Amino acid sequence: MDAQVLPLRIEEGKLIVAFYPPMDVRLLQRFAFIVQRQIMVVEATRDEVTQGLKNAWGWQPLPEISQLADAVAIQGRVPMSAKVIEPSATLTWGMRKMEVIAVTSGKGGVGKSTLTANLAISLARLGLRVGVIDCDFGLSNLHVHLGLTPDRGLIDVVTGQHSALDAFIPGPWGLKLLPGGSGASEMAKMDYARLRAVGLSFERLDPYFDVILLDTAAGIHEGVISLLAEADETLVVMTPDPASVVDAYATTRVLLERRQAAKIKVCVNQASDEATAKAIMAKFAAFLQQHDGASVEFAGLVPEAASVALSVRERVPVLLSDPKSQASKAIDRLARRLVGAPVEAGGKATGLFSRIFGRSAAKTAIA
Repeated sequence: MDAQVLPLRIEEGKLIVAFYPPMDVRLLQRFAFIVQRQIMVVEATRDEVTQGLKNAWGWQPLPEISQLADAVAIQGRVPMSAKVIEPSATLTWGMRKMEVIAVTSGKGGVGKSTLTANLAISLARLGLRVGVIDCDFGLSNLHVHLGLTPDRGLIDVVTGQHSALDAFIPGPWGLKLLPGGSGASEMAKMDYARLRAVGLSFERLDPYFDVILLDTAAGIHEGVISLLAEADETLVVMTPDPASVVDAYATTRVLLERRQAAKIKVCVNQASDEATAKAIMAKFAAFLQQHDGASVEFAGLVPEAASVALSVRERVPVLLSDPKSQASKAIDRLARRLVGAPVEAGGKATGLFSRIFGRSAAKTAIA
């Protein structure tokens, strides 16, 4: 998202934003969709907007409105009354195909769901239309990590109470979550074929999302592998714990046996330090190459942090509770690598991000 939009305040349910000319209505509609509000515009200079962004949250695009203080003089300006921008759920911004990213692990307890929740927020803050599906069928808890209390979910799709699209619920930054069905016997043998049978195919979701994150169960049973095989990309999450590394290798190997062309990235979560994480990943990659003739990409690491554990207990994702922490910054970098967004200032956009945002993508790089 271009750094032209500075959220200021909410008046009568409408979000008031500062924007410098020329006014890009498509950009504003996109922003309105992300925050799910009508927005009204006050005109400002480029310097006022950029300084306001810098003062408020250190250049991170699209801040939480509640965290934005009265940082600049334009707070008190009167909106241009003729301009009320409505959210548009139909904008595709030149997108050719929704991308499906599965987040999985060989072993439970590695922080996979916590990471998925925060990745979804990070991607939404980039301006992407993000859908998240809790695919830990029968033991779903992703809504807990997002601080949500669902009134519907995948179990209602399976039982015919809701259509697939109607079962998504709104989450932070405009992301949409499809909760699972914790403790429901109907979900125990769910796999991608059964999801298609109840109308939840990725093709059907394509017009409504830029990216779908699948939070799978841990392990290598058929329900998990069937989802991984259908995803455009798989992120395997492991920790420095040796058992976690071994199980991550098993998951990677089984997926490659099912689909040789699978695009796999690996993340080391709860890392004590960067050197240790990179050493673990180097050994992992070398072992996979030696024994299976395959290669995977190191997507990054997320450091072990007390702020993450606290955010889980308080049901507030760390990207919202402590956005400037090292863990939050690492998750932002990881999210950008997953969709090809520039990680460094002036970097080149690739993949999904390049398809959607084109030449303007480099402007969103993290400083």
